[in-house]
Amino acid sequence: MLKIRTDLMREWKQETEADGIRFSFPAPKDAKGRIPCGFVFTNDSAADWKGWYGLELAVEGPASEEPAQLSITVEFFSREPLSLTVPLLLSDGKAHVELPFSLFPLEQAKENAWDAVTAVRLFFRPSDLRVTQCAAKRRQGLFLHMPVRGKAGEPGERIIYEGAVYNCSSRPLLVCAEQVFQGWESLQAELAWETAAEADGCGEAASSGVPTLKSVLLRPGEGLPLSASVTVHTNMVPGGHETTLLRVWGQDGAGSCEDSVSLRTGRRLAHPYLYHDAEGWRDVKEKLEAHAFYEPAFQEYRSAADGWVVTDPLPGRDFCYETAVETNVMSAAYLYAITGERAWAEKLADFYRRFSDPETGYPARKKGCSQSYVQEGHFFQHLAIGLDIIWDSGVLSEKELAQMEGCFRLYMELLDSHVRGGHISNWILSELTGALFCALTLQDMDMALRFAFGPGGIAEQFRFGVFNDGWWHECSVGYNTWVSSMLLHTAHALLPFGYDLIHAAFRIPFNDEVSSTFRCRPAPVKSGMYNLKWGGNRRNAVRIKDMFDAVIPFLDYRGVIFGISDSDEKKMAGVHFGSTYDLAYHYYRDEAYLPVIASAEPDPIFGDPEVYQRALSEQRRLLADPDSPAPFRKNACSDNIGLALLRSQTPGRPQREQLQAVLRYGSHGNAHGHFDITELLSVMRYGRSFFNPENCWWGYAHFMYKFYVQNSLTKNMVVVDEKMQVPADSRRFLWHAEPGLQAAGVQVKTRWAYPPYGGMVYEQDGQTATKEELRKRCRMNGCFLPIAEGPDSPEYGSLSGFTEEILQKRVMAVTDDYIVLFDYLEGEGEHQYDSLLQIKGFSSLTGEGLRQTHHTEQMNENPISDAQFITDCTWYEAPAPTLARFCALFTEEHTGEKKKCDRSNYNEPGPLHIDVYTAWPPHTRQMIGRVAVYDGWAADGNGYTIPLSYRLELDGQTCEEGAFDGWILGRGKLDADVRGTDKATLILRQGCMHDEIGRSVQTPQGVFWGEICLELENGEILNLGKCLKEGRTDIVSRIRTRNLDASCGVGQDYRGGRVTIVGTEYPFSLGASPVNHQEESRVEIDLKALNAVRLTACVGVDAFPGDEWQKRKTYAVRSFGKTARYITVIEPYEKESVILRVQADGPDSVRIERKDGRIQTISVHGLDTDQVSIKKAE
Repeated sequence: MLKIRTDLMREWKQETEADGIRFSFPAPKDAKGRIPCGFVFTNDSAADWKGWYGLELAVEGPASEEPAQLSITVEFFSREPLSLTVPLLLSDGKAHVELPFSLFPLEQAKENAWDAVTAVRLFFRPSDLRVTQCAAKRRQGLFLHMPVRGKAGEPGERIIYEGAVYNCSSRPLLVCAEQVFQGWESLQAELAWETAAEADGCGEAASSGVPTLKSVLLRPGEGLPLSASVTVHTNMVPGGHETTLLRVWGQDGAGSCEDSVSLRTGRRLAHPYLYHDAEGWRDVKEKLEAHAFYEPAFQEYRSAADGWVVTDPLPGRDFCYETAVETNVMSAAYLYAITGERAWAEKLADFYRRFSDPETGYPARKKGCSQSYVQEGHFFQHLAIGLDIIWDSGVLSEKELAQMEGCFRLYMELLDSHVRGGHISNWILSELTGALFCALTLQDMDMALRFAFGPGGIAEQFRFGVFNDGWWHECSVGYNTWVSSMLLHTAHALLPFGYDLIHAAFRIPFNDEVSSTFRCRPAPVKSGMYNLKWGGNRRNAVRIKDMFDAVIPFLDYRGVIFGISDSDEKKMAGVHFGSTYDLAYHYYRDEAYLPVIASAEPDPIFGDPEVYQRALSEQRRLLADPDSPAPFRKNACSDNIGLALLRSQTPGRPQREQLQAVLRYGSHGNAHGHFDITELLSVMRYGRSFFNPENCWWGYAHFMYKFYVQNSLTKNMVVVDEKMQVPADSRRFLWHAEPGLQAAGVQVKTRWAYPPYGGMVYEQDGQTATKEELRKRCRMNGCFLPIAEGPDSPEYGSLSGFTEEILQKRVMAVTDDYIVLFDYLEGEGEHQYDSLLQIKGFSSLTGEGLRQTHHTEQMNENPISDAQFITDCTWYEAPAPTLARFCALFTEEHTGEKKKCDRSNYNEPGPLHIDVYTAWPPHTRQMIGRVAVYDGWAADGNGYTIPLSYRLELDGQTCEEGAFDGWILGRGKLDADVRGTDKATLILRQGCMHDEIGRSVQTPQGVFWGEICLELENGEILNLGKCLKEGRTDIVSRIRTRNLDASCGVGQDYRGGRVTIVGTEYPFSLGASPVNHQEESRVEIDLKALNAVRLTACVGVDAFPGDEWQKRKTYAVRSFGKTARYITVIEPYEKESVILRVQADGPDSVRIERKDGRIQTISVHGLDTDQVSIKKAE
């Protein structure tokens, strides 16, 4: 029986405390706490009261007209306690108290906060009061429970809803049930208790034998089944539904109570309809037959469907299938919808039977895909689309369809609770979209409307999650595109059911927080992640179209947008089988979308061939006339997301030769935000991009995600004390345009701190902020990290070492051929400032009096700083202005999406030269260091993160040994006395890594003995690698190797590059990786008669294999003081530079001499004031 009431005095443990009582959940002795089954969690140590009404108490004490006080504290399994104090009036010595959970200090959006209650504590003033009753209950009085409240049928079909009525109160209730009429209903419900006999004779049988509903008596805690039936009629339109409101009410002479539910009954709409109806799919088929440009996409579907071998859910896993199976599902569904060939439907049916198997499928595992909640959302969305397409094909029996309905209802039940947490994100929206599509496939309009418009639903996600400027709050291009696609497909799918969200306006809130908070308080900030809407409001409502419009001004002439926060360069292509601008154009007919359609691959599912061809023609026309007006020629800014994009406006110049640069400010973006206000976010020219924020991507699950990737040291900005800029509200103070000069200025005043130590704490994975949890994360990532210990060391995931607030301003000027950056920073104390650029292809650094001073393995060895990850650092003293030259080379692999190593997408093959002039300050310290890049694809676990163990044997006995996870950091050392030893053996075992679903992955060849040295009695040092390289036969003859991959030779890695361990080059290194990773590699050294006294060696991983010229470098220009001023001139060019010389006599003006004889001066005025201006003189 459904649990509807918990008597804490009888069912829970009771302890007397000073001035009160504590009731605690009766957990079993062997309690496990939170127990996962897929994405569903149970808890044997707590009560689940989500969706419940509250507490009922009876209190006795001395009669008094003065109010007493009752304080209640509710404790939770993994949340902070909630406390409430209420007055009690005991005028006759007794008080009956009803305490709804809604009274506690928690915003209503967090309904699921009550899912794990462990204790209730009661405190009284005065203390001589006593509790005679304390219970938690699902409703205040009656609870009308109808598990399924939405169904559809054919005309004449009788739809039956089954449920029950429960008495949650502490007194017997006489209960009646009825339909409530608004006045325009066409459906009249027939209500029936289970039987007249089981209703204790309180109902009377009608002549038809169906009980009439007068009243039934329900004692406390009792329930009685109740059914309602309605009959679909011909006046109802397919896809239309009607709401039937049922009410139960009860009375006991002292008062009354009621509860109600709405049933939504529809006339069945013939499948399919989610993407297209039957006619729409016929149109798709005709498009494919008539237009060859759709053929490549169709062949991709066929290839995926043909190659799909349907299997049972994967054995031994907590999930059913790898997420990628959704591609097969959608491809087979498309093929059936387009061709009508039954074999594709049968293949899908086979999959659905296995997926819904009660013993081995989703009902048993409650996790469909191999990844997380967010992927589960689009996984179920695709299952729903596929099922919609084959529903009426006859390949699945009624029983099999019912099994799939059961799976969908399990998922919907999970989501109904999961989204009631007040959280706004693409994750939640993905999950909701999957649930909505499941509900629509079942034609359960009650659940469909719940996910569309209910608490935490899609409408709330959009209203609360979109900025006023139309950008999604997570400030990432990929998520912005996906969210807009999900919203448009939601609106598209709801249309057949009578809901038009395509053009609807959604009112926005005017608070700053994205997710819910209580009493307008700021949300807790974890790991520096701010989830605020900065930049102000200019309108009171948003529409789905706004998200599509927001991107248009920032696309270049190829339809490519630069990377923002957690994203690289993108085209606005469909996401997860969802359309973007093709479907948007279908509904909005906005001509601004045509260039996007022209730049994307033609979409046979939602594309219009005539529109596509017209888009191509329009694009050719715009590009042929360099002076024609087009969005991709104009400057653009957006103050909420914080983008100031400037484009050179040289008349008559082809757009590919124009210069495009972006300055970053605005909102942070929460988990996906980067710490980059004032950054030069992007420079593009000739269809080539010099930078994107994911160039050094390590994946979401890696500690580097928050400890390095997103942080200020990886950006093109001025940083303070090698720390991370704490997010704060910023503003654009300058927007200027004149012939030959476009300019923008932004500023922020904020603190700086060391980044979240060890990255973020993955609380969703059960992590806590302990050093042991950090060690576990490092082991999972396969990366050694020096752990800071001691009372003064920062907590895992926390920021530390805060500075005072520092004012930071940047003005960016874009001329016809170069960019000028003016930087101003001001603090209260002395600071170190580094003007950083992250650029590929370092060629040279020159300047009058320039002197190379030293080399360090790391930019900084401080274990709490992300500077430790910038390695192989060469330092210079520059007593005068300098010129640093770079050349980024792009090849065919960069023309599409290059996801591995230094990520960069949609680049035209060829060079992008970048000259960087540091014109001010005149005296600086400079550094060229190596950016920490993962050489692989993080989800596959195939990069240079290599677990290894090593040992030294002397005459067969282990002398020393060690183990660590080698990558950019980590080095093992051996140091042994070898006097009297005949044979020394260095042994190495190379471990494996795992991909994101736990499969073992062989690590690449990348382990090296950096050096192996023997010290002889006479003091001579023999470096064995050097001896091998020099061919010293007297030494070489003593060395034997077993199962050892010798790499490309001494001092060369396995791709022919140099060998570095941490940041030191080892020119005489020896390969150490085994040929067969199942066995150890061995280096055996014959020491007989060599008079060796000592052996030393080091071992580690060369994480930068091959030619390193195109590895990205961190270029730092350092100065010191309370203030810092920089003038930096950046010239990107393809063949020849135009600048001859750059000179600055002060921090406000720079003189550029061009090779054509022209002299241009760019000056900024008032940068240290609130009135800033800029001018160009020539």
